[in-house]
Amino acid sequence: MATLEDQIELEKSMMQSGKDRYHYRKDRMLDKGLQVETAHGRTMVYRMMSPLVEGVVKMLQNEPPKSQVNILLRDTDPAQIAYLSLIGLVNALSRGGRKLAFVAKTIGIRVETQIVIDQWIKAEPEVAKTILNMAMDKRDLGYENKRAGVVHKMLDMGHEASWSTSKRINVGVRLIDLMQSELGIIQVNRRYQKKGTRPYFVELTDDTEEWIQKFHEHNELATPTYLPSIIPPKPWVSAFEGGYHSPYIIQKPLMRVY
Repeated sequence: MATLEDQIELEKSMMQSGKDRYHYRKDRMLDKGLQVETAHGRTMVYRMMSPLVEGVVKMLQNEPPKSQVNILLRDTDPAQIAYLSLIGLVNALSRGGRKLAFVAKTIGIRVETQIVIDQWIKAEPEVAKTILNMAMDKRDLGYENKRAGVVHKMLDMGHEASWSTSKRINVGVRLIDLMQSELGIIQVNRRYQKKGTRPYFVELTDDTEEWIQKFHEHNELATPTYLPSIIPPKPWVSAFEGGYHSPYIIQKPLMRVY
C-alpha cells in the first residue's frame, strides 16, 4: 500500500521530470543556433525591443547622410531593424561568444534580406507575395534554406537580391556597437588565439549570463510532469493550498473541472 513517503518521492520525480524536459527543449534549440526560440531568448528580445528602437532612430538621425549605413538603412522601419538585429544577435550567441565578423555578417544578412524583399514587394507585389507565401508554407525548412530559395527566385527574375559581404559586416558592426551602448547586454573583447592573432569576439556580459541563469532556475520549476496521486490528495484548506503533499510541486489554485 502506498505511503505518504511514496507520494512525496513521486512528487519529487514529477518536478525533476519537468526540469529535465525544460532543459532538453532549451538545449535542443541552442544546439540548432535558435536561442531566440527558447523562453529566455524570447524574453530578451521582448525586453530589449523598445530601447533598441529608440537607439536606431537616434543612430539614423546622427549618421552622416552619405555614410553607407545611412544610405542602406534610412528607408527601413527602425522597429524592423531593431527586431532583426536582436534576432541575429541572440541566435548567433546561442552557444557562447562568436567572432565579431561572424555576428556582424549574421545581423547584416537579416537586415539585408528584409530590405531587398521589401523592395521586391514594391516592384512586383503579387509575384513576390505568392513566392514568399510558398516559402513560408515549407515548414520543414529553416530560415537559411527559405532565404536561399527566395533569393534564388529574385535573381532569376532579374532583381538585385544581395549586398556585398563588406556592406553586411559594416551594417552589422554598427548595429552591434549600438546594442552594446544602448542595451548593455553584450561586450566586444579581443581574445588571444593560435599564431598570435587577437580577433574581436562578441560575448554576453556577466550580468546577462547571470540573468539567464536565474531565469532558468525560476522557470524550470514551473512545468512539472503532473501525475495522479497514489494516496488521497491533501485536503484543500484554501484556493491555493491542497492537492499535492510536498513543496516540490508549486501550488496552483483550485479549479473547477467539467
